Amino acid sequence: MLRALTCLLRDVTRVAAARGLALGLVTLTHVLVARQLGPQGRGDFVYLYTFALTVYQFCALGLQTSQTVQLARNRELFPQLVRNSTLISLGLGGAVGVAAGGVLAFSSGNPRLLIAGLLVPGLLFYVLASNLVLAEGNLRRYNLISVLHDLAIFVGLAAALAIAPTPVSCLLGMLVAKTVFNLALWAGLPGPPPRPYDWPLLRDGWSLAWRSYVACVLTFLTYRLSIYVLGSRANPSEIGYFSVATQLFDLCLLLPTLTASVLLPRLCQRTPEEGLRLALATLAAAAGTLCLALAVLFPLLPPLIAAVFGPDYLPATSACRAIMPAIVCWTVSALLSPYFSSFGRPLAYLGCWLLTLLVTLGLSLWLTPRYHATGAAAALSLASLILPAGQLYLISRSAAPREIRPAQIVLQRETRTGDP
Repeated sequence: MLRALTCLLRDVTRVAAARGLALGLVTLTHVLVARQLGPQGRGDFVYLYTFALTVYQFCALGLQTSQTVQLARNRELFPQLVRNSTLISLGLGGAVGVAAGGVLAFSSGNPRLLIAGLLVPGLLFYVLASNLVLAEGNLRRYNLISVLHDLAIFVGLAAALAIAPTPVSCLLGMLVAKTVFNLALWAGLPGPPPRPYDWPLLRDGWSLAWRSYVACVLTFLTYRLSIYVLGSRANPSEIGYFSVATQLFDLCLLLPTLTASVLLPRLCQRTPEEGLRLALATLAAAAGTLCLALAVLFPLLPPLIAAVFGPDYLPATSACRAIMPAIVCWTVSALLSPYFSSFGRPLAYLGCWLLTLLVTLGLSLWLTPRYHATGAAAALSLASLILPAGQLYLISRSAAPREIRPAQIVLQRETRTGDP
């Protein structure tokens, strides 16, 4: 177990080292947008971008998980999975993005939603393609892709803000940057195989990952639901304040998410019992470190927010503090997620996320009109307590291993490579 943890830490450190540079670019991008647009303009931009992310989540079809498992089973599938990802991104992502954006733009009288819908194919392709590179085990290439992607987004947004500091210009700058980068990424991946699309491969992936897909959609809706509630019950500035809290949330969840991405292929090559021991050992180390870091950060938030985002964003301090329990809960969930994904998530696992979503909705509708951004953050934190409690209960009751399908047990045995 110690050897396995050491190797996992080594690979996570490699990814995180590159992500450190990428994280600096992302943070700089957020700061640039926040200072140029102000709380209200940033709130408008976050609302539109959230719409694009929502459509992307529904179009992903769980391919991030299924393609990781398929690639762990057969490395020769990489070119075909690249082709599948390309066609899904352009076909499904493009059609649904334009249709959803067009319908909502027409019904709401907000044409900016159509521009946001155009972001969906680029969002989808980048996530699927970069995830394939990571699942292949090519950490150096994945690190380079991550850094160059974030650099392209920063340059696109900076150029757009220099021309016109508006939410629409930010969307257009991001659209151009993602399009150019994805074309370069696609050109650098292995050439397409003769078959234009492998439908049996997609069906096989769907059978492996439909529960992960449902879980991803529920996860996203739980996290982003408060933005839609704020958009309907508060002014855009409150979304701007809440986005500072979600920026802290994303920053703290970056390392657990990277760890989960590196952990999943390893768990696919282990029995559930071995995978559980590795997942729990990783969780104990990560959760302890995170709690200590948040305790140190808590009193330092006001000067940090004023220095980074500007004094106009000081009202976001209470929202940042209110979201900290959610950060801990989601870290636990993120590090347990690969364990469930490695053999097919049980329905009770999905039930935890569905219950969390419903409770978040109820609490958001109650707290947001009264406490605005802070209420939205508090609603997320209170509802998120369900996640670690429910998932650890499933593990203690051994509910997940009883749902392993025999074919997946064979897959785990066949794909053991001797790697720790």
